[in-house]
Amino acid sequence: MQTYKKKILLKKIKDGGFHIFLKCKLNGIDSLVIIDTGASSTVFDSSLELINSSQFKKVKIEFHSLNSSDNNTFIGSINSFKIGKFSTKLDIVAFSSLDYINDLYQSIDLPKVAGIIGSDFLKKYKAIINYDERSLELKKI
Repeated sequence: MQTYKKKILLKKIKDGGFHIFLKCKLNGIDSLVIIDTGASSTVFDSSLELINSSQFKKVKIEFHSLNSSDNNTFIGSINSFKIGKFSTKLDIVAFSSLDYINDLYQSIDLPKVAGIIGSDFLKKYKAIINYDERSLELKKI
């Protein structure tokens, strides 16, 4: 089992708490994602230019978060997902509009994100978040 470690960015929220950001590459494009341990599924923004809409399959599920609901959720894949030296193909991931998150982030001076890394991904790769070291550790068989 190979272990990979990557620095995370902890961004303080004005009213308290932190959000965890991670630099990655999506199909070769530098991107920024949120690590959300409370999200059940990994979701990427369906408006990303690097995603070819022909890769999508429309599904009859709704994507829900605390502040939004979206009926336009698609299933697709990302051929290359890299976090530092860690690399994988994401065969089945959800794509949905992340406008509500990015609009909120813009209003509190946080950067735009391309996706949300959820507990499905974190569990699969045995993720460990170390707040003191500001790092994410992933394990790949």
